[in-house]
Amino acid sequence: MKKTLVFGLDGATFTLLKPLMDLNIMPYLKSYENDGVTSVLKATFPPITVPGWLCISSGMDPGSIGIFDFYDYAPPPALGKPSIKNINNKMIWDYFSRWGYKSAVINFPYYLPFKLKGVFVGGMLVSKDRYTYPNNFREDISRNIGNYMLDLDLDKLGIKEHVDKAILSVQQKVKLAKYIIDKDHPSFLFVIFTETDRLQHRLWQYMDKSYPKKEDIGNPEDIYPFWKILDESMKEIEKSFFGNDYGNTFIVSDHGSGPIYKTFYINEWLLQNGYIKLKIKENKSSKIKQYIHKVARNSNLINKIFTQAKGGRLFRSLESLAQKTNFETNFADVQENIDWKETIAYDFPIKGGIYLNRLAKFYSNDKQKDNIIKELRKKLESVKGVSLKTYTPQEVYKGKNIDTCPDIFVVGDNFSTEIIMPFTFGNYILEYPRYKTVTGSHRMEGIFFSKGVDINKGIKNVDISMVDITPTILKMNNIPFSNLDGKICKEIIKN
Repeated sequence: MKKTLVFGLDGATFTLLKPLMDLNIMPYLKSYENDGVTSVLKATFPPITVPGWLCISSGMDPGSIGIFDFYDYAPPPALGKPSIKNINNKMIWDYFSRWGYKSAVINFPYYLPFKLKGVFVGGMLVSKDRYTYPNNFREDISRNIGNYMLDLDLDKLGIKEHVDKAILSVQQKVKLAKYIIDKDHPSFLFVIFTETDRLQHRLWQYMDKSYPKKEDIGNPEDIYPFWKILDESMKEIEKSFFGNDYGNTFIVSDHGSGPIYKTFYINEWLLQNGYIKLKIKENKSSKIKQYIHKVARNSNLINKIFTQAKGGRLFRSLESLAQKTNFETNFADVQENIDWKETIAYDFPIKGGIYLNRLAKFYSNDKQKDNIIKELRKKLESVKGVSLKTYTPQEVYKGKNIDTCPDIFVVGDNFSTEIIMPFTFGNYILEYPRYKTVTGSHRMEGIFFSKGVDINKGIKNVDISMVDITPTILKMNNIPFSNLDGKICKEIIKN
């Protein structure tokens, strides 16, 4: 049995990695250019963590799994629910288990640990009380790793603190991986590093030299220590895993990443265009609030002040004041005042995912639904100030398990305009990121590296998608499979 090692770099992108490789800050990654395959990896749509890793690990697209985001549809006025589906016995480690081979999975982002022949350690979303399989493996982690970080909280930290905490988290995973390798001797090892995604969300403006600089000027060099440690850590795990054995290594991401330049408040647009209807309450307090709300909505004063003050101290003061005085209102705080009998469409709980109101009378009429979808798509793609593209599930998915999928997906400026769900006063377009501390977001272009005994050398830019990873690995290990959405990437395989 040939061993298989998979590294997951959450949100990794060649936009940042290629310069680091060329500067020899990441020589381990650089070695793949001559010794293996490097290519863009096409993400699942939309490029979101949970469906991304599930599709990589199953060979099925979101339409087959029935998971499109962190949260799933629930009938209004419910606020959605965690995306938990029965996908046991369909993951890549299940194939290895059925053939008697042990697997180890570290830091996989899902709400529940998966059962397998070996060890599973969850990541973000999982409960601290139940994040491993077998469940008592938590005790091994406590004894040998200490206070293990399931996710990386970088809120309100400076650049150096961000980097130091991310490095510590990576080092914990290295220690855990080597412990499992020595103890359990898995044939299939899958280690996901979430740290890359967290840093890119928070520090994109410092990592990307082309990004317009903000008030706290930083440099890509400030983050170099993290990338160097990450590169060395992958090499260390690979050496420990293979020893004197042979096999194949893969490095993949669940999506790519890029800058945020603008913000589009999609529910505010739906409200102003008559697709969301609010109730009118009769008590005096709510009437006053509604009057103020209405005046603010119909006045450009606030937006003019913000636009003219942008970039200066006044702007930053107003930005802080706006957050404190609720110029932005979360969908969850408004939904109880939504008139669900009259509302036509809304975006929740998947940002950029519009649902037609399934409680409305028109919903039982397919022709009316189709006309509303066509109308919405035409209007959204005509919005001035931002370039919006719309898609239906049938246009982006192979699978038929789309009952809980949004009726329309909306993408702004190839994901550089962030689509968000809160309501706001006045303009539904901000000419800047919603938060000055979050300047990076997701893209469709992920990363793919591979090398090993079955891998061709010096190959670049193959046609490979996330759903192709599982069938390609299974083929290399002569493990039979059927009915997967992905294909075998024959270009990378020797002979």
